[in-house]
Amino acid sequence: MTQFGRPVADPVTGGWSGGANLFGEIDEVSASEADLIETGNNPSNDVCEVDLTTSLGDPLSSSTHIVRYRYKKHAAAGRTIELRVRLLQGGAGGTQIAIWTHSDIGETIVQADNTLSSGEADSITDYTDLSLEFRGNTSGGGAARKAQVSWAVLEIPDAAGFIEGAVAIAGSAVITVAPQMLYTAAAAIAGSAEITVAAQMLYAAAAAIEGSGAVVVSGGLVLAGGVAISGSGEITVQGVRGRTGAVAIQGSAEITAIAQMILAGDVAIAGSGNITVLATALREAAVAIGGSGEATISGSISGGLVREGAANISAGAEVSVSGVVIQGDPPFFENWKVRRTLNSRGELILPPVIWLHGSDIPQGNLEPARSANIGSMYSQHGALDDAAHVWLKIDDDNSDSDWQRIFVQGAALVSNADFIAAAGVVGSKLATNARRRIIVSKEFDIDNGAGSTDDNIMLLPSVGVTVIAARVAYTEATDSDVAGSANVRLGTSIGGGDIVAAAALQTSKPVGGITDLTLVSGDTPVAANGFIAVRHTGVAATEAGKYKIILEILVDD
Repeated sequence: MTQFGRPVADPVTGGWSGGANLFGEIDEVSASEADLIETGNNPSNDVCEVDLTTSLGDPLSSSTHIVRYRYKKHAAAGRTIELRVRLLQGGAGGTQIAIWTHSDIGETIVQADNTLSSGEADSITDYTDLSLEFRGNTSGGGAARKAQVSWAVLEIPDAAGFIEGAVAIAGSAVITVAPQMLYTAAAAIAGSAEITVAAQMLYAAAAAIEGSGAVVVSGGLVLAGGVAISGSGEITVQGVRGRTGAVAIQGSAEITAIAQMILAGDVAIAGSGNITVLATALREAAVAIGGSGEATISGSISGGLVREGAANISAGAEVSVSGVVIQGDPPFFENWKVRRTLNSRGELILPPVIWLHGSDIPQGNLEPARSANIGSMYSQHGALDDAAHVWLKIDDDNSDSDWQRIFVQGAALVSNADFIAAAGVVGSKLATNARRRIIVSKEFDIDNGAGSTDDNIMLLPSVGVTVIAARVAYTEATDSDVAGSANVRLGTSIGGGDIVAAAALQTSKPVGGITDLTLVSGDTPVAANGFIAVRHTGVAATEAGKYKIILEILVDD
């Protein structure tokens, strides 16, 4: 259908005259010269303006915008008359949309049919505020003459579908709108009903789609109020989608957008609902995806996935990006999955080294701990006071052992005391090794005399120690027979053998050779301020061989 903008008022009359008012003389549905408007004799830039119908709707199209009017000079010959016509928005001081000039008009009626260019049509932003301006002007000599106009109208395409009240579609009813559909009240679609819109759909109030109803839009979709899609309802958008209100998708409902999705209000997806965006996803407010809902993005994301408000993805929800790796600050995740995916070159995209956060210990076979790179950290806010609360990923076997506690149990940092405690550093041998000491005696000469003894106090500790090993280390090679007659013992008293009983030295031992000594009672404690003594019993002079005693002890904590 076509919309017609006819004269409805005359805010400027100038020197023009007609009946009771100017607009009433040129507003006929069908053109007629029975009445008209005219300038005075010999007009000098004489202007009048008539407003057009104020209920015109935007057709969302720049085609078929035509301004028609009929004009002439009131008599032949005489002075030359020029008629200028302008289409205005906002009145005489507003915007000029288009202009036409007719020079030296004649006395025979002429109809002008002026089609606006697409640029001129697109410059109209308010179809309810349009007017036509007519200006008559005289030049030359001769008899006095007047400019006359008998009819005027603006033709434009029909406005987009407009529904002012509540709309209910039940069963398998279908609404198809080529340009735009506007709901200013509540709209409900039940059953398998569908709405198909080729341009733009605007919901100014609440809209509900139930059952298997679908809304298919190839242009933009704007939901200014609350929108609820339940059951298996779907909204598919080929262009840009904007939501300025709350949107809830329940059941297996899906939203698919091939261009850009902008969610300016709260969005909740429950059940197995999905949001699929092939380009950019921008969420400026809170976003919650529950159940097994998914947000899938296969195009580029400038700046990454943007959530300027609170964002919460819980349970089995997934976010995947198959086009690019999201850049930005290290993300913090809690109990949700990061899907491993391929980039445009077919390469596996792994998340960067990140810091995770959760209330339980990290589980290496579950996300996000599973996909985090080696070197990632995890802080456990639910850890007990006496347990380490920071974990480091050291392996990639998808097992719990991939993650190891770091720092200390029950303390913020490592203290000196932790190095002398058996479990001072969790998962490390550092504490035990730090307590291990090697003690070396003086050098003993085998042939100090047959049966002669040589005593040496190796250690007088101020704290308790435990002897864990003892051996003879030869510093001079022994002979082949007599060296075995010499012996050595260790004890906690001079000449005692409670640590190592008398043990014969060995013959034919080279420099650096070792004789392991047997501890009488295994690991042997020595009290603080006690001592460890060595007694060597030698052989007759002129026998080769020298040695030292080496003890390994642990400092008791």
